[in-house]
Amino acid sequence: MKQLERRIGSCAYSLRHHSINGETPGYDISYTDHNGINKAIEVKGTDLAQMTSFELTDNELNAAKRLRDNYIVWLVLNMGKNTTYKTITDPFGRAHSEDLEISPSNWLVQGFITDS
Repeated sequence: MKQLERRIGSCAYSLRHHSINGETPGYDISYTDHNGINKAIEVKGTDLAQMTSFELTDNELNAAKRLRDNYIVWLVLNMGKNTTYKTITDPFGRAHSEDLEISPSNWLVQGFITDS
């Protein structure tokens, strides 16, 4: 959170940590930038030096689709060590420009009868 506060500077006063408050708008954190535009941040982390994939829930993907350039994924790498941060703005739009790929990774299984 300190890194984010440093990056957004004077806008840090408007930071809201939704996930800590049990809210599920499709992103973890939001803030209002210098132009009065609400920005949404989804945080994904790993203790590895790089991240080659991550998962978005349906709710997160829908928020990314709705917010487009105002939706930013923060990748937190080397958590707990020499932590570094990378960002991906508008993952939904970038998936449609072939800059990255989004594909289903989970399927809900329901309405079944067990064998035994």
